[in-house]
Amino acid sequence: MKIISRTIEAMTLPFTISFAVQDSVKSYPILENVSEQMVNSLERLEHKFSPFREDSLVSRFRQGDLSVMRDKEFQEVYTRTIAAQKESKGYFNPYFDGKFNPTGFVKGWVISKLFKECLLPLFRYPFIEAICLNGGGDMQFDTRLGSSFVWEVGIEDPTNLQSLVAKYSLAKGAIATSGFAKRGRHIKQEDSLVEQVTVVGAELSVVDVWATALLACPESELENLINRNQLSGLYIRKNEAYYYQHGEFYDIKKSSV
Repeated sequence: MKIISRTIEAMTLPFTISFAVQDSVKSYPILENVSEQMVNSLERLEHKFSPFREDSLVSRFRQGDLSVMRDKEFQEVYTRTIAAQKESKGYFNPYFDGKFNPTGFVKGWVISKLFKECLLPLFRYPFIEAICLNGGGDMQFDTRLGSSFVWEVGIEDPTNLQSLVAKYSLAKGAIATSGFAKRGRHIKQEDSLVEQVTVVGAELSVVDVWATALLACPESELENLINRNQLSGLYIRKNEAYYYQHGEFYDIKKSSV
């Protein structure tokens, strides 16, 4: 089994497409073709959803142009961000800067969308064993039914980015991490000393929202949100890792990072 990858730049982020393959000679042309396809799709979606482009649908909506609601993709993003705001008790907020800004949702949604549209169909090739799309460290991945292959996903220690605090071995699913180690304090917190949150689940557009919401919420709300929404993952607070699965904390002693 061999892992082959291609990284492309879009939305100010690196996106890496990876295949686990049995035949790399046959797989490389497929990887190149799907990379080109994804470059075009990413450019199209960035043009629609970037708040920094004056002619984007997001910018037009922020200026009061309600006609953008006729666009099905914009309608989906708007509807799901408003739903996420309600489900997270407002700790995921698409109006965090005073006007509609779905930036915190769009990356995960784009990865989930392109993974389903561009990568999942590649399982029709019997020599492709597993596929993964990584966008800025957040990942959506899958493995052919019946295969023993698993993706090894490391979670960085926010106090030392050269080491890992945890490693997941998963055949399929999604992992998102929000924290301050790389991007500074880009998320406003309320009464919390949590430095990093990882959420593991089935779809990146969902777990990415929860990683943001759990990092933003007060610590008094953290365990309640995890339990009520049956979330899995871990969070880092004052150099200790707290692990949870399906809403329950399963490492009572915690673990020092």
